[in-house]
Amino acid sequence: MLDSINTKRKSDDFEEKIKEVYDKYCEMDIDEKYLELWNSFVELIEYIQQIDSGNEMSASEAINLMKELGMSNDDLKDLLMASMKNG
Repeated sequence: MLDSINTKRKSDDFEEKIKEVYDKYCEMDIDEKYLELWNSFVELIEYIQQIDSGNEMSASEAINLMKELGMSNDDLKDLLMASMKNG
């Protein structure tokens, strides 16, 4: 079954492709056994998007997040100095 899946991208617009697939299947009744597979793909896409969005965090957002997690200014200073020493 999986060998018949086309993995070649026809378009660079990933969001447009997902919208087309959704529009095609949103009104159909999908057998319960396929819903698990569909939901797994959705979870995989969300996971990949979270990885990508994590790389886009600005320095100030990272510092604010660390402060929210309880790091003090001295902790942040020590972390910064250690990372500078380690390159």
